[in-house]
Amino acid sequence: MEREPNQQVAAFTYDLLHSFVKTTHHCYKKLASEILPLLTMTRYQRGERVFISTYKYLPMFKEEIMTGVNMDFATIFGKNSVWPKELMVKLDTVFSGMWNKYLFQFGITQQNIEKILEKLTYKLMKMEKTTNTVVRGRRIRETLTLLKDIAKKLDIRPRVIDDKTPLVMLYFRYKDMDYAVLPIDDKIIDVLLEKFIREGRLEMREIERFLSRDPEFHLHTFTFFYETIRRLPTTLGLPLILKHKLPTVMSAVGEFTVEMMPVGFRFRLNTIPSVVATHVGEMRLWNPLFEQGVKLVRSIEARLPIDVDVEVTYRNGFEIKKTFNIPTEEKTLIHYTSRPMTIFRFFSGEKMFNTETELKTIVLPKWRHLNMEKEWVYNTWGMKTVLRGNWLHTWNVRDILLGEYDWEFVLIPTREAPKRILFLLNSGRLEEIRLDRIDFTHLFEKEFEVETNEYERFEERERRDYFHRNVRDIERKNGYRHRLLMKIETVDSPVHHYGNVEFMTVCDEEFRYCKHTVEGKRSPIFEERREWRFMMNVQFVLPQMPKSLIELKKQIHREIQGFVEMKWGTEERNELKMKFQMEQSKEQKKWLKLVEKKHEGLTAYDLLLRASRLNQLKVVVDYELTPYMKILFEHIYNYMKGYTFWYNKVTTLNRENNRLFLKLHVDPVTRNLVNVVLEMPYERFELVDFVVPQLYLPTIAKRTLRDIRYEVNEPVCEVKSTKVRTFDDVIFRAPLTNCYSVIAKDCSEEPRFVVMVKKIDKDTDMKARLGLR
Repeated sequence: MEREPNQQVAAFTYDLLHSFVKTTHHCYKKLASEILPLLTMTRYQRGERVFISTYKYLPMFKEEIMTGVNMDFATIFGKNSVWPKELMVKLDTVFSGMWNKYLFQFGITQQNIEKILEKLTYKLMKMEKTTNTVVRGRRIRETLTLLKDIAKKLDIRPRVIDDKTPLVMLYFRYKDMDYAVLPIDDKIIDVLLEKFIREGRLEMREIERFLSRDPEFHLHTFTFFYETIRRLPTTLGLPLILKHKLPTVMSAVGEFTVEMMPVGFRFRLNTIPSVVATHVGEMRLWNPLFEQGVKLVRSIEARLPIDVDVEVTYRNGFEIKKTFNIPTEEKTLIHYTSRPMTIFRFFSGEKMFNTETELKTIVLPKWRHLNMEKEWVYNTWGMKTVLRGNWLHTWNVRDILLGEYDWEFVLIPTREAPKRILFLLNSGRLEEIRLDRIDFTHLFEKEFEVETNEYERFEERERRDYFHRNVRDIERKNGYRHRLLMKIETVDSPVHHYGNVEFMTVCDEEFRYCKHTVEGKRSPIFEERREWRFMMNVQFVLPQMPKSLIELKKQIHREIQGFVEMKWGTEERNELKMKFQMEQSKEQKKWLKLVEKKHEGLTAYDLLLRASRLNQLKVVVDYELTPYMKILFEHIYNYMKGYTFWYNKVTTLNRENNRLFLKLHVDPVTRNLVNVVLEMPYERFELVDFVVPQLYLPTIAKRTLRDIRYEVNEPVCEVKSTKVRTFDDVIFRAPLTNCYSVIAKDCSEEPRFVVMVKKIDKDTDMKARLGLR
């Protein structure tokens, strides 16, 4: 890894070894013990790039019963392309020590896909050339021509020219057997383009002919999700046979139609998909005369009627309208049965004759007294759902596995049931707006003061003033607004039921400030008299994004500030106000101070990403809750306290009512050790070095293409001996005098800076001096 010139190979190798070191699988423990010393000795540091080869191995294995599941995820990139050569997800299982490699695998592989994309781009540009948007097409062609000319003059070309046939393949593998393979090459692309695009125009007749095929479909399939057989010798000399299998039958018969519209399309689906699965587990003793044993049979049958009309339009935004037709008759959706049985069969002795096996259900009088018939009825919007069957008085593993059960889930429409249910999703266009005044007056709390340390000497008042200046800068810029509406309501029903929620997002053009507003309501249900309402307002501000370690170390304010306000309920409203701050802990700032000395193997950009991570969260919550919600949150807190009983420390407090403080600290190096401090009105909860899966920590470093574009085009004030160019690209010529002249100033309501220039000694290299205030 240290000497490998291809960083894709090195990163993939590091991920592969690092994943197997943390495995809990019994078969890989020896391998993990041999890999661990190598990883502790290597100086290789994995980069932080997004488009890099990755391998993740997630084992879930119990050594006591030799059973578990392994999940693999891999992405492989080449050196000359940003497109991955392969994406793969794999699932392996182990049951009682028996491997089932490649139980499930799904992947996408490609080679030389750039040629296919270039051909598609050329066709789309040709279509744009024949439309009315000729100016935009000319701009695209001129830009591409310019880039090609620059690359040709600079002699920029890939190291290896790939002449392989372009190919993309999607594959699905089950039990190490390919069930579906979809190859896509340049010939298929040519056929599709020639069929549906001619002379730069879409062939609507071909598309309509393709969509107006026979609407009826019949789908039937059968598979074994798993099947295992084990034969064990016994001291009696009779082999013991253990068998587990899960045969499954799936079927769907119905109609599917698609209709083109002027500004969208509409499709209708009417079908009743059904699934029948039977789990059979049996144990038999075999001898030359007969065989006998026991069998557990569990069967489930599901039938879900689907009758839906979907309309997709994109006139003023994007809109999806779904209409579900409700069944008018009683339907059994799910039926589950389970019973233990005995097996007995005599062998006839003839090879061509198979004796019928006798199966008898095991009935014990004791089990009849252990269960009782129960029925649960739920009525939602006039649709009655019934769950009935025989249930145990007291639950234990033996009776659950060996008992006889018969359960069913039934849908019964009533007179108040609607005939249809309408679901609407409307996504508006992105609008450019002027930002409103941002009010963060009472955002800071005493608990949010940055902890003093020996590595930084920033005053808290200076940090807050710097934050408010950044907020004022954001207010002067334009922003964007987006609206999303989701709605559900009943149609043709005696009682009108409804529910809707609206999402409104406003962000500035650099995405440093965002405001999310959520408003929702629904009709009363059960014993409610008024409609239930929900309101949430979230605002947060990001700090300046540093481009280098020097900028990061000089930056005063690195925290993410924000608050959340929520109100919900019917007659009695619940209110919650939460202020939060994400920051760097003392350990992270110490690592930043020594980063350049201890991590010489990383690039400057990787160092910046790691040094700018925020690993500490502080939250202050003021709340007014109803008794029901207080009990609910109390149960959640008690569960967390009981789950971490051996790791936590609880002390009694007497603090302000209806107020709590949370401090969450993540170890910046390993990112899987968590320290938690939760102060409630009556007690303090502490959790130290609690192990969790590796967490993702946000970073404030610049890392997007938009940031790079802004850095290239950011405003610059240029002063030369003959002319001056200001920040807003205004060029004027004026002689430079020995006194300061104002060339740019802040003309807002709260001016904060002015740029002045004067002439200095003409014998030096510096011709002018700028004064900023």
